[in-house]
Amino acid sequence: EDILIGWGACLIDLKQFFSARSILEHAITINPYSILANKNIASAYAAIGEIDLAIKALKVAQLSTDPNIIIDCVYQEGMLHILQENYAKGWRAHEMRLQALNFPQKKLLLNTKFDIDSINEHDNILVFQEQGIGDLLQFARYLPMLYSKCKNIDLAIIKNEYSESHKQFLFDNLKHCIRDIYVQKENVIPNIYSHSISLMSLPFYFKTRENNIPPPIEWKATYNDTRDIIGICWQGSIHNLNDSARSVPINTIKTFIEDNPQQQFISLQLNYYKELEGLSNLVQDSHGLSGLQNTLNIITQCKLIISVDTMIAHLAAGTGKPVALLHCLSPDWRWGMS
Repeated sequence: EDILIGWGACLIDLKQFFSARSILEHAITINPYSILANKNIASAYAAIGEIDLAIKALKVAQLSTDPNIIIDCVYQEGMLHILQENYAKGWRAHEMRLQALNFPQKKLLLNTKFDIDSINEHDNILVFQEQGIGDLLQFARYLPMLYSKCKNIDLAIIKNEYSESHKQFLFDNLKHCIRDIYVQKENVIPNIYSHSISLMSLPFYFKTRENNIPPPIEWKATYNDTRDIIGICWQGSIHNLNDSARSVPINTIKTFIEDNPQQQFISLQLNYYKELEGLSNLVQDSHGLSGLQNTLNIITQCKLIISVDTMIAHLAAGTGKPVALLHCLSPDWRWGMS
């Protein structure tokens, strides 16, 4: 049993999910209630789109006596329910992540339970960014809803090399509903808040269902002059643990652009790719993409955006431009299955 579980885990690390499923299913025939076998096979099932089987396996893994495993499995189950657009169960289980020992913003949490019905317009609320800039752009749509209940909202964003640019962009676009913006681990956040909450928890507290998802923030471009050009983004951050499952190989992109010589493309990648030099129908302007505002200005010139699951897709959504999203067989929970 132990050998099979270890073998299956290695296959998952190698992204060989169908083989991992076969090995781990054999482990489960030996011990149907093996915590690790069920926890690992849930990852394999989810990766190949067998979501119901993944949830069933996670239910078994939650029988563990290890609270960390229980927390992680409930959190994973929540993401799978959201993927299936079962929001009532999904958002509630998704909140379990706040209980994890390695939750990165524990110091910003005044309380893991946030009572949205008890706040009033005179309270001071700190909303903090929890994950990537794409999540910040996607879930910012909830800030106007929170502002309708409380007029004193500050935002704490995660520090990175573009923090100051992001801070200015966000303030320019959200100043109607937030008071101030701080950079985590850089700015001193005042001790004035009666409540603090992760931006990604707001869908739970506003009881988000399929029929009441708020529209995205309409990001303000400096100019909007649509041209006959397609913006294309084929890779997210290489530091993302799931990057190999979402990014497209550079040779595939090169072939795609070469096979469409009648169409003009512009790269929405921050890096310059020597492999794409000499393609007459591709513009690579990495300098013009420095900062969210410059990137937004380029997006607004495009008639269509083709993007993998990364910040570009979320930013483009706020422009009203059509976006063709490329994702793996089993998409990230943020996109749903439909």
